[in-house]
Amino acid sequence: MIGAIDHDLIAEKLSAITQLSRKDLVERWTSTNKRPPPKGISRRILEYSAAYQVQVKACGGLSP
Repeated sequence: MIGAIDHDLIAEKLSAITQLSRKDLVERWTSTNKRPPPKGISRRILEYSAAYQVQVKACGGLSP
């Protein structure tokens, strides 16, 4: 069971993603996936990936 989820904190973190630079988004991708993003990946996909990771940390990820 997951502990209490602070929805306001999650919302803050998610809205802050749009303010990150592309460099910051690439760094997040690289640290999460242990490799750089594919060449030509859109900013939108980088933002989606960062948002997914925020939600995984807060609520848990998919089961294997």
